[in-house]
Amino acid sequence: MRKHRTPEQWQVLVEQQRDSGLSAMQFCKQETIGYASFCNWRKRLSDVSVHSKTSCHPSKFHPTVTSHFPTRGYPYEEASHPGTVASLG
Repeated sequence: MRKHRTPEQWQVLVEQQRDSGLSAMQFCKQETIGYASFCNWRKRLSDVSVHSKTSCHPSKFHPTVTSHFPTRGYPYEEASHPGTVASLG
């Protein structure tokens, strides 16, 4: 039967593995823990701790998107009929 652990229990296991000096695979075998589950939780918990250490305020970096296609001007304004593009020759 599968054992369901809380995030807090996974955090304790991750810390125990880190302190044990064993590889994650060795630790999981010793503790009869699924290796893939352990690795997923270790990553999930490390992502949470990284995000919790960063500011909750939005970044001051606001990227802008610029188009490399003209929206007005040559050759569009020189087109003889609306909706057409003037020749470049």
